Amino acid sequence: MPIPCRPHRPLRPRRTAPWLILLVALSGCRGPAGAPTPRQDADPLAAAVATAATVAGAPEIFADPARYRVQAIWTQIDRDAAGRPRFTEHRFRAGAEYHYPASTVKLPVAVLALEKVNALAASGVRRDSWMVTHPLLDGDTLVDRDTTAASGRPSVEHYIKRILLVSDNASFNHLFEFVGREAINARLHALGFADAEILHRLERPLPPSENARSNGVEFRDATGRVLHRQPADTAPAHHPTRRDLLGVGYLADGRLVNAPFDFSLRNRWTLEHAHRLTQWLLFPETQPADRRLRLT
Repeated sequence: MPIPCRPHRPLRPRRTAPWLILLVALSGCRGPAGAPTPRQDADPLAAAVATAATVAGAPEIFADPARYRVQAIWTQIDRDAAGRPRFTEHRFRAGAEYHYPASTVKLPVAVLALEKVNALAASGVRRDSWMVTHPLLDGDTLVDRDTTAASGRPSVEHYIKRILLVSDNASFNHLFEFVGREAINARLHALGFADAEILHRLERPLPPSENARSNGVEFRDATGRVLHRQPADTAPAHHPTRRDLLGVGYLADGRLVNAPFDFSLRNRWTLEHAHRLTQWLLFPETQPADRRLRLT
């Protein structure tokens, strides 16, 4: 099975590069407040990139952003007299090509897991309820303990904590299994992310037929009483509607294949998607009711 990327490692703090500070400063021009709409008459991001390319010591990506596939979105936030936010958006090459989204798919699945927990509230399920995942695929084991949690038990809440603190892949996989592949994509599409596709687990090189299968899950209270039982399930087969070929080579079974890698069955979550979801989380009051996330 081809493996186009390396496993994620825990995030470490890094010093901000001077050229990055310069880029942000150069893009800090002000414009009129208004609804969230791209600015077509001014392009401060493009100007910032062009200026950064002339600064000694700046990375080569600024001299040839197309070659290095640079994409950026910047939103200026203004508030009216009542404190209501207004957005002015600027884009630089956003959506120009496919990028493998890697760990950026973890946030939308975490959000959808919380939505599902809220939907199960009548059963007594909460975000900190004891979550037990049953084995299904080769290599799976019963997951009913978590030594990194204060309670010693896994939960949606603690999985999200592990995702946001150390970008934990196993935690994402358990939430992917809990929400289910079909439900994840149906909900994203209903929210307006029409071309989003979250199709597979992370760090496990599984074929599409296995990623379509979701493990059985139980939620229990502190005494062990079952609050909700979700059986294992299989999503319908996915037929790719895109063809994303990237790179000039990849590793398959330890051997180098000198050909572009086909990402057509890999996750698709764009910079635009990530930017918009972040806005919705931080400013839910700006969204119409049918596009508002079902979060408390």
